Amino acid sequence: MKKLKKYHGVIIPMLTPILSSGKIDEESVKKMLDYFLQNDTFPFVLGTTGEIASNSYANRERYVKIAADHLDGKSILYAGISDNCIDHSIELSKKYSSLGVNVCVAHLPNFFPLTPDLMLKHFETLADNSPVPIIIYNIQSITHMTIPIEIIEKLSYHENIVGLKDSNRGWERVEELIAKFKERDDFSLFIGWTAKSADALLSGFDGIVPNPGNVTPALFQALYKAAISGEKEKALKLQEEVDKLIELVQKDKTMTRTIPELKVLMNHLNICKPFVLPPLKALEDGEAELLVQEFKRLKI
Repeated sequence: MKKLKKYHGVIIPMLTPILSSGKIDEESVKKMLDYFLQNDTFPFVLGTTGEIASNSYANRERYVKIAADHLDGKSILYAGISDNCIDHSIELSKKYSSLGVNVCVAHLPNFFPLTPDLMLKHFETLADNSPVPIIIYNIQSITHMTIPIEIIEKLSYHENIVGLKDSNRGWERVEELIAKFKERDDFSLFIGWTAKSADALLSGFDGIVPNPGNVTPALFQALYKAAISGEKEKALKLQEEVDKLIELVQKDKTMTRTIPELKVLMNHLNICKPFVLPPLKALEDGEAELLVQEFKRLKI
């Protein structure tokens, strides 16, 4: 059995349940949280999958409050604070921590292209001012930049930076991260590349952050448990099941399409309504029906 670091496991980057009005759907938030808790997974609100950039600050704060109050300390609550204005990110870290968030997650600003030194300064400033620990979020598809591993290593020694979620594609980078941080008890590695969940865990990552986990948290928890227990064959077999879901909602698609599809499937499970915020667009009825039929055929 792999030795567990403080931050580990299956972290679900939660969809943001909304009503047709665009306001937070409190009932659905609670249903989602219960669904994830029942399957021993951790909630992460206001990530990319959570339409963070499309939600007003009022919506974000309402979401965090509902989640924190409902969890009432029963789980680690992660929350995204990414913003192009660092003062806003710092303010959000303080507000969310006061509401009950345990860890804040942040990616780079995505307006100006940043040098490695500026990336370093950005995260140091966040970590210096956040009252709760920070997890670095590397996602090139959103920020159009990749944080160099040498910068991540420097940041990893900051007492208030506790881990990395890396969503870039490329196994060579994954191997470099494993070599640097596998034996570091004070710094956790999470992968956001769902297709490599089993491989990353078997190689030394501490957790996974799969957006299809909104729909099938039990499947991802089973994969995680098998991998950290060293049950390679079982973990890879479960990855094959995960790959079927990836084929359905991720392959050759951007988040613009994946998020509405995940919400359709959650609506099918009677957990979350299918509404999305502009500029995203909900699926047409015929598209939604076809997607649900295809999901049922997967039998996962």
